Amino acid sequence: MIDAVTGSLLWSKTKAASGAFLKMTHAIPSIVSVLDTNSDGFADRMYVGDMAGQLWRFDINNAATTTASFVVGGVIASLGEKGESSPTAGDIVNNRKFYVAPDVAKVIVSGGANYYNVAIGSGDRAHPKSNTTTLDRFYSIRDYKLTAQTQSYYDGLTPIKDSDLSVTDGSAAISNTNGWKVVMNAKEKALAQSITVNGAILFTTYEPNPPTNVCAPSTGTGRAYTVKTTGEKYFSTISETFNTSGIPAKESFFEAANIVKTLENETSSSSSSSSSSSSSTICTSGVYILGSCATAGSRIKTTWSESGAN
Repeated sequence: MIDAVTGSLLWSKTKAASGAFLKMTHAIPSIVSVLDTNSDGFADRMYVGDMAGQLWRFDINNAATTTASFVVGGVIASLGEKGESSPTAGDIVNNRKFYVAPDVAKVIVSGGANYYNVAIGSGDRAHPKSNTTTLDRFYSIRDYKLTAQTQSYYDGLTPIKDSDLSVTDGSAAISNTNGWKVVMNAKEKALAQSITVNGAILFTTYEPNPPTNVCAPSTGTGRAYTVKTTGEKYFSTISETFNTSGIPAKESFFEAANIVKTLENETSSSSSSSSSSSSSTICTSGVYILGSCATAGSRIKTTWSESGAN
């Protein structure tokens, strides 16, 4: 972590001899998801995944007087081979990797405990077509620790494992306090960051389909999923219309317990949302408009940039 003005080092961490940072043995290729949980204008929480299927959380103490106490953290979920009851070197089936940043949204539960929903999918982005052995997943991890923790807490924490999570097909809400997972098809993988809008998590996947003719182009199947943070399906019916170019102008994904819609000629684009004062918010994946996600004027996740900023 670097001071953007002076360039001085504020904090860094690598593998330690003991404690939570003993697990820091794999690369972190994605950007870090940074939060201001108390709205005081200062970042105080970070989440990121690594190439071993580990999900890290870091707490920033902006009042710290020493570098050692400035940031504390550790692995809150170990969802790959390292998280297995009996880890085996070379376990390709469970060799899940996180190439994209987690999507984090605070969930307010009426009459219950609030939590941060940390959504992230695994997939070998470096070898999307050749790696067809690893069984990838999309995860929704529930972090109930709303306030900053101590390093001793993370050092003694037992991370959530893949087997600790319930499997969802969208048919019912998941009560498991650890969260849930979507079990994808063999060879299917998540290669782009998800987005949470109005209580719905949208994410895309890619499944390679090698041609039988070696001279033919290699194609695949892209899919878009929409699931509530509770693990339930978001839409109740499928409604689809097309524009003059043959591209779906509106799609809702669910029929019965299905939570997925197949996308033609697409790999795994990131989902995004936009809105205006005169229309509802829409969510898109590439050229596909995925349906209405929220009412205009409601609070939604968004990004912005300042023109001309140094």
